[in-house]
Amino acid sequence: MNVGGSVPALIVLSTGKVAAGILSVPLTFRAQEMGLHWIGKVSDVFPNYLLSSFSVRHQWQATHRQDVVRFLKAILQARKWLAENWEMGAEFLALEPKLNPEIARRGLDYYVENRAWEANLDVDLQGLKSFVEIYVEQTDMRGPLSNPEKYVGLSFLQMTLRELGWR
Repeated sequence: MNVGGSVPALIVLSTGKVAAGILSVPLTFRAQEMGLHWIGKVSDVFPNYLLSSFSVRHQWQATHRQDVVRFLKAILQARKWLAENWEMGAEFLALEPKLNPEIARRGLDYYVENRAWEANLDVDLQGLKSFVEIYVEQTDMRGPLSNPEKYVGLSFLQMTLRELGWR
C-alpha cells in the first residue's frame, strides 16, 4: 500500500494501519521515540541511491538562466552556512516538522555521514542510475529514462561555482 511520503507513512505506522514502511531521517528517530522499531536502512538495500536532487524544465531554464544560478547560489550558501552553524541549523530544521532539536541534529549527522548532500552539489551518477532503475521497474517505463546521464546538465552548477569563486 502506498501511503505517500514520510509524514503520512509515520502516521499510518503509528496507528497500526500498516506494519512497515520507509521513513526519511530524521523521522526515523521520531518513530523510535514513539516506540516503533528501526529494522534497516534503505542504503543497505540500495547502497547507491540519489536521496535528493534539483530539477528544472529544459525550456524554462533556457529563458531563466539567472534565476537558476540565483537558486543554486542560495542552495550552496545555505549548505555552507549549515556546515558552519550546525547547532543553529539543527534548531532551525527542527521547527517545521516540530522535532526535538536533538533529533534534527541526529538527522543532519546521518545525512552528512551518508553523503546525502555533497558540499558543492556534485551529482552522484551511480545514485541517479539506481533511482532511475527503481523508478523504471515500479512504473514499467522504458525508453529515455534508461540513460539518466542524458538529463544531467552541470553547466549551471559550474557557472554558479565560478561566480561564487568556489572553483
